[in-house]
Amino acid sequence: MKVIALVNQKGGVAKTTTAASLAWGLNQKGKRVLAVDFDPQGNLSSSMGAKLPTTVPSAFEWIGCDPKATAPFKAVVQSCDGVDLIPADYRLAQAEVFLMQRLNRERFLDKAINSLPKNVYDYVIIDSPPSLGLLTVNILTAADEVLIPLKPEWLCYEGARALIETIRSIRDEVNPRLHVKGFLLTMTDRRRNVEDITDLVRELADGIKSKLFERQIRLNVAAADVASFQQSIYKYKPQSIAAEDYTSFVDEFLGGQVYAD
Repeated sequence: MKVIALVNQKGGVAKTTTAASLAWGLNQKGKRVLAVDFDPQGNLSSSMGAKLPTTVPSAFEWIGCDPKATAPFKAVVQSCDGVDLIPADYRLAQAEVFLMQRLNRERFLDKAINSLPKNVYDYVIIDSPPSLGLLTVNILTAADEVLIPLKPEWLCYEGARALIETIRSIRDEVNPRLHVKGFLLTMTDRRRNVEDITDLVRELADGIKSKLFERQIRLNVAAADVASFQQSIYKYKPQSIAAEDYTSFVDEFLGGQVYAD
């Protein structure tokens, strides 16, 4: 079982859309996938069509940071079109407060993931909040690999550099297996010249022995709208640019063919 964290402290980079598209895309390839929404905004949960966590147990209860509010995996997990999901909502923000008061505060998500039923999932895909607080530290402590989606813009590049330093600290201090799977450029617009930023991201990736995925996720209306329809891009608009890009990205993620335009 491989645990993949999608992390970027900067919002608006299609991180959640990528998490959902990766989870559903891997499932289409025959992989058994658990998606974990670990963002108090709960956007992954709503975009994947989960039941409202306010009426059912959520990630907050599953990690057990509040002894008075706990729930086992079976009570929390939902099925969303072939992908299992641990949902989240605003209550997860309370976890930051509870975790501050607990020993091993960075390991609560790791403990929950390690307690999953054995040999059930091939991948765990975790969507993170747009911050570097305790929730994200828990994610990085639990993950094997980090996927960093980012727009080809200077501020996003600067944010990625800062994130790499955080990842190094987590790897050195609590999670030696952690490494960066790669950088994925999202919301790209081919009317703009982004070669300079692309080269900088590639250099950043090379410097940590990672990679910049060849497939870019182009700016597309279908990708922006798909969350409101609570289904995968592959079903919502299978002929769209977004579906084509994410299909190619998933193949590249798995080490297969990189499709030309």
